[in-house]
Amino acid sequence: MSYLTKINILVPEGRDDLEYIINTTAGSLEPFNDVVIEFVDAFSKLLLTDTKFKNFPEIVALGFWMRQASIRKVKNDFFNRNTNKLKVSRGLVFHIAPSNVDTIFIYSLIISVLLGNRNVIRVSGKESVQKDLIVGSLNTLFARDEFTKIKNTIALVGYEHNSDINAYFASHCDVRIIWGGDSTISTICAAPVSPRAIDIKFANKYSIAVLSTDALEKLSDEKLNALAQKFVNDSYSFGQKACSSPRTVYWLGDNVTQEKRFWHAVDSRLQKFEHELSDADFINKYTYTCAHAIENKSKKREVKDENLVSCIMTSVESSMDISEHCGSGLFLEARIDTLLDLSAKISRHIQTLSYFGIEPSDFSTWLSKGVDGIDRVVPIGAALDFNIIWDGQDLTESLTREITIS
Repeated sequence: MSYLTKINILVPEGRDDLEYIINTTAGSLEPFNDVVIEFVDAFSKLLLTDTKFKNFPEIVALGFWMRQASIRKVKNDFFNRNTNKLKVSRGLVFHIAPSNVDTIFIYSLIISVLLGNRNVIRVSGKESVQKDLIVGSLNTLFARDEFTKIKNTIALVGYEHNSDINAYFASHCDVRIIWGGDSTISTICAAPVSPRAIDIKFANKYSIAVLSTDALEKLSDEKLNALAQKFVNDSYSFGQKACSSPRTVYWLGDNVTQEKRFWHAVDSRLQKFEHELSDADFINKYTYTCAHAIENKSKKREVKDENLVSCIMTSVESSMDISEHCGSGLFLEARIDTLLDLSAKISRHIQTLSYFGIEPSDFSTWLSKGVDGIDRVVPIGAALDFNIIWDGQDLTESLTREITIS
């Protein structure tokens, strides 16, 4: 198996083979082991206090999510739901991280570690400052003796696309978690996992936002700017490539003045946001805008000359086909009278609906009538917040198994 020599072990530092995690006889830890919780808390504190991370809001959000108070709540909820049940880890989890969101693999890793599993994580070879910082932080923590037990349950690896290596990990794992596009998932699944293992697939998903123009009209300029900042964080943190970042905005109401006011507030917030948009991104947005106009008779909304915010006003029907959407601050727009106007158009590709100015009970009433898509509904500003229930799957259930005793 010479192909295994092509694997670069990034974490833990100093390892030159994977025997310690692949063929171990030591077994896994019990869910929510105290040492694991201490490790996650230490990781959280490092991300929240080290000045290297202050310019990466997505990493700060990750650190906030891993706070001990948050993890204790996840633990309590887990055991309260499983009273009088024996829940144990599944064993070895093989995570395949996406290339477009640098930190998403840490969420599934942390949940899996908390549940007592051993973990191999294949990260993208794409250059990423955030990834490098996280790798360095993990190795810093694993240099501490008290975390040796946790170090022996994690292998963060890098390798070029290689079907033999993928098949090797697939044959040994008990769970395979795949983050990626539909074609990537199909390619990876060509190597089947063992008959007793399971696949968890996070495929292509897109997201939308719904804002009430009546509610916007009631906002002071200060509160509007705060809302706009939350929208920018949701949309631009990963170049609008995250599955939960909104790509289409629906206006509930017909107050055009408030629509313009919102976009100008977004543009003003972007002037101080490190968006990292390149010349190629602006060209891609222009090309997409022209093609959409030709095919759907849509119109470009003028916001500012810099085109940090690019908006295309279109119909509800043509606003849903966003498979070729290029991201980078490009938004389709459409106006609706009620949420029911979206019902027939929502597909299983829609993951997150972020909102402003609408009561959560209105969404419950609407979605209970039957809508094909939407996995989560959150206020604007929370689109990138991770939850143990992702794409409709409860990871604390998927990454454990139940033993019945009678």
